[in-house]
Amino acid sequence: MATALAVAVIAPTLAAEIFVVPAGRSPLSQPGESFQRPIPARQLLVDKPPEPVGDPEATIAWTEARHYVGKVVTVEGRIVKTGGFRSRHLGQLYFLNFVERWRDEFYVVILQDALHGWPDPPDRYFEGALIRVTGRVALYRKTRPQIAVRRPEQIEIVTIDKATAATEATSDH
Repeated sequence: MATALAVAVIAPTLAAEIFVVPAGRSPLSQPGESFQRPIPARQLLVDKPPEPVGDPEATIAWTEARHYVGKVVTVEGRIVKTGGFRSRHLGQLYFLNFVERWRDEFYVVILQDALHGWPDPPDRYFEGALIRVTGRVALYRKTRPQIAVRRPEQIEIVTIDKATAATEATSDH
């Protein structure tokens, strides 16, 4: 089961700060808890890479990812469409899509924490690449499966072939 997140803005008693916490969980301490301030979002991020489910050498096709929601898997596919977006709360985000008509299809979102890992912005660096990405499959807006990349080592480039990517972008999966 995917972990939902909620955003809380704590003010006016504290300086206005944004805290990301698991849905249904207050960022403020609860009875029996010892912390005095809300939980900062940076403390909620996992420091170690996610562990693959089952055989760590096994890889699934991007078209199968929607069947693994809530599980940590390694997904393989060719990136045919990319894009970037600046979020007010999350900073710069990049999207890697495996099909031109991407709505309701599995995708990879690269969070700002991982942007230092490549020589070019991810939208240029990964376009046309056959990649493997490891992480927990979650649903965005209840319909679109994704893996969020927080560390560069979550993505491995298998090959780069822009001509094949252009062909795959125009064909149905």
